[in-house]
Amino acid sequence: MGEGLNFLVRLVDPSRAVGLDISAAAIRRANALLARGDRLTYVEGDAERLPFGDQEFDLVINVESSHNYPDVERFFHEVARVLEPGGHFSLIDVFDPRSSARFGRLQQEITDFEWIHERDVTENVKSAIRRRMAPGSFFREEYARKRMPLRARIIGGIGGAHYAGADFIGHRDALPRVLELARIRPGFVGEYESYRHHLARRA
Repeated sequence: MGEGLNFLVRLVDPSRAVGLDISAAAIRRANALLARGDRLTYVEGDAERLPFGDQEFDLVINVESSHNYPDVERFFHEVARVLEPGGHFSLIDVFDPRSSARFGRLQQEITDFEWIHERDVTENVKSAIRRRMAPGSFFREEYARKRMPLRARIIGGIGGAHYAGADFIGHRDALPRVLELARIRPGFVGEYESYRHHLARRA
């Protein structure tokens, strides 16, 4: 939705920041609400085919997204291409056993980066999710305030809880519990094991 980059720009004050998303609707919203001239803009594009020039940036940040990419290796090569030498790549994401093994392999095989920092932030994230899912929280009140049709509420009950991170902390609302008992489990819910931040320097 562009809010994370908007926050970072206010905090760090870079000369230029560009947000990328594959969703045209998300980009329209972000530009309508958050863009600030050349200083902060949002563009539609594919992370595996970044619409930027070689060595255009000194920092690339990827938050809670790379686990969705069909070809993470291609994404890493694209990040290396758009980063200037000495630039940094910051990646924070949730990992399951398969994606963790894949990430470790790519760290060894892709020589464009020097991996300089790793931090497990699992407990920090779980704590934040518990606060978000607590009765009376802003998230729950906003969700209840939106009077959506029944169909949207059912879909939102599945996807919304996952988006909020409920599955990551073992929380189950009524609908997901019913689906699980009926052996109908949404395919996008993974058996997540950790949430980690990795930082690399472009060679």
